Amino acid sequence: MFISANQRRALCALAALAGLWAILALARTLLRAGDGLDAQYFANTTWSGWPSQSVVDPEPASAGIAARWNGAPPPAFSIIWTGYLAAPSGGRYTLATRSDDGSRLFVDGQLVVDNGGAHGPQTREARIVLTRGEHRVRLEFVELGAGYELAWLWARDDQALSPVPRWALSVRQAPLAAVLAVRVLDGTLTAVTVLVAVAAAWTATAIGGDPRTRTAVRRSVGRYRSAAAAAGAAAVWVALLATPWPGGGPPLFVTAVTARIRDLNVIASGALRQFSTLQHHVGTPHAGEEVLPDRVLAMVAMLDAAHVRQYQLSAAIAADAWVFQQMVATAWPRTLEPTAHDRFVLETDSVPPRCRRVDHNKDVWLVACP
Repeated sequence: MFISANQRRALCALAALAGLWAILALARTLLRAGDGLDAQYFANTTWSGWPSQSVVDPEPASAGIAARWNGAPPPAFSIIWTGYLAAPSGGRYTLATRSDDGSRLFVDGQLVVDNGGAHGPQTREARIVLTRGEHRVRLEFVELGAGYELAWLWARDDQALSPVPRWALSVRQAPLAAVLAVRVLDGTLTAVTVLVAVAAAWTATAIGGDPRTRTAVRRSVGRYRSAAAAAGAAAVWVALLATPWPGGGPPLFVTAVTARIRDLNVIASGALRQFSTLQHHVGTPHAGEEVLPDRVLAMVAMLDAAHVRQYQLSAAIAADAWVFQQMVATAWPRTLEPTAHDRFVLETDSVPPRCRRVDHNKDVWLVACP
């Protein structure tokens, strides 16, 4: 088939840009930074038992949650995301969650945002000083029924809150240089994707506009117009799939491919990990308590020390649906009974008349009432 000089230049430009895109995409994947957070999905509200899914989410968000549950989540569920948050520079940050129902954010092991409980869409924020580099994070979310919503937001100094970008989240601790390189690569990939689309259009025009080329193509491909339409559609889809969302983050095509690879790895290693988890929970007392609120751990410890079998909760403690549900589940076989003589009250509660204080832990009193 005859190829003119103009067509040759177009094809070379398209091949060079496509090769550059592939190299950049591969480099982004190999950096192993900005790849999201480990996520564990539970079909209950207590983060207990084996997770229904153990995956890597590019970011914690409502849309991702819906996708993981295939658009049909259980009536109530809970999720834990763990990984690292990269602060590009040190200073004062505002971290926030907007959730329906409860969410809590831990940074370097410290509770920073407590947006727990049963409530509609609600935003809670806190200011924190972050040093430059990566920080261990843990985000907990629980849906207690009806609709759900989750967004994780941040801001530097007094700027407006915006979603935490994907490039700032990593499964493993990574050098800050790698995180910043990913941030640059995301922007570069977006620009190269646009150039690939332009080069593809130029190539199609150069090839399709030459009468000799059209004649040669008609001889080799009976349905030239259909083939051209298919090639054009494929170029558009590649451009769309390769383009990052506004605000940065992995290209959707790269994210999809790496997510499938990770999911296959989860399937391959899932049985072994579940068996190891079962051994840990069977052989280790109080295994799993790392996800419980401090208040629940304190109350359970006081029940153990006082050998109490039945208990009550003050209205202030029971008002926190998150703590309430986890307390009932964790304290079992000790039971919550309205006629129990032993009662938990907060330090800020007034002790009921004729009740005596039995034990104190954290901000909770255990009192015995006649």
